[in-house]
Amino acid sequence: MLLSIVGDLKRWNFSELCLGFYLLFLFILREEVFQITSIIEYSTPQYIYYDWFKFAVSYLFAPILFWFIVRICLLREIKYLTLKVIVFWSLLLIVNYLKAYVIGDYFSSELIILQSISIVAIIIVIETFRMDSLKQLWEYGVYIHLAGLWINILFNLTKISNRFNAQNMDVGGTGLLLTIFIIYLWFVKRERGVFKSLFFILSIFFTGSRIGLLIIAVIVSILFASSARTEKYTYKSILYVIFSITVLIVAIAGSADLLLNNEMVVRNLSTFSLDFYQDQDESAQGRLLSLITGFEVIKQHPFGVYNSAYSLQYVMQETGYPTFAHSTVVSLYIVWGPFAMFMYYALTKLIVRLKRNKSNYFPVIMALVVMFISTGGPMVNWKINWFQAIICYLSYKSLINGRTNQLPN
Repeated sequence: MLLSIVGDLKRWNFSELCLGFYLLFLFILREEVFQITSIIEYSTPQYIYYDWFKFAVSYLFAPILFWFIVRICLLREIKYLTLKVIVFWSLLLIVNYLKAYVIGDYFSSELIILQSISIVAIIIVIETFRMDSLKQLWEYGVYIHLAGLWINILFNLTKISNRFNAQNMDVGGTGLLLTIFIIYLWFVKRERGVFKSLFFILSIFFTGSRIGLLIIAVIVSILFASSARTEKYTYKSILYVIFSITVLIVAIAGSADLLLNNEMVVRNLSTFSLDFYQDQDESAQGRLLSLITGFEVIKQHPFGVYNSAYSLQYVMQETGYPTFAHSTVVSLYIVWGPFAMFMYYALTKLIVRLKRNKSNYFPVIMALVVMFISTGGPMVNWKINWFQAIICYLSYKSLINGRTNQLPN
């Protein structure tokens, strides 16, 4: 494994090495480091019931911004995709400025700064990295966060409601990242080893990502069903997988002192129960109510509120729901307004092209879209924004370059 990584890095050019190592360095750091080196810190204000948003604008982001400015100024030509992103983001900022000062909507800069950092980090790697190097950077980044998650699990460190997260990333974002990565391994990398798959599934379990577990369960069922015709998997192998998962959960839970904190186990097992009668934020009824409230907010604000996590939570709270709409699609429309339709259109177009070409990226992006619809807020972590955008870009470039394998019929 180590020799393979060294071999990959030898093929990176100087710019890729410098930028890549700095990004990986930022990925390793815990939230406390960003707070210590912060220029300004944002957190949920007291008038909002649910303490959800926290973000530190650190001096550590300065080299990325400097690299971005120098790179854009020195480029003889800018990628058409980069130009479209810059134009789109500029228009969105102008519209939000007008909403804040002309219409008199609520003004706050926290989400704009966070999303701007995400966009700068996305554009600079797209403009700097070649396709193969960018794919390797994306993979290394995921493995770094997987390692951070297991450090938290084994040493019983930071956790939220008995759910574990990677460093400087929330539990939902960690679960999303690992879910799309295991599907990426299965379909793009063609790596379907039992032990590696079990390890990733167990990791998703400890993040408490119920939708992630459901997606994995559906895909595993499809793989077993499609392989039954070739008798690749026998009943013994299926029982072996189930037994291995059970043993691993018990073993790891014991070492992490999680058997005493079995609320997370119950929570994950309840994923497969359609109990709509629990009036809680994390219950099926609570999630459905959050979406209904989100659509009610959209009816009241068809052009969206200001691009702010505080604004999103405030209007949801005023409309009768204590947290936020548990759907990135719904939440993003609330804060972006009609501008969100451009992203929805781009994702839909990408999915159609991937499906038409039988691309092996199709299951990855479909899983991402399902999680977009059913989980999350308006992209409130700069790292998860980066990972999502890069995998979409890699799938798009695989079509353009004609370098994508095809799914079997």
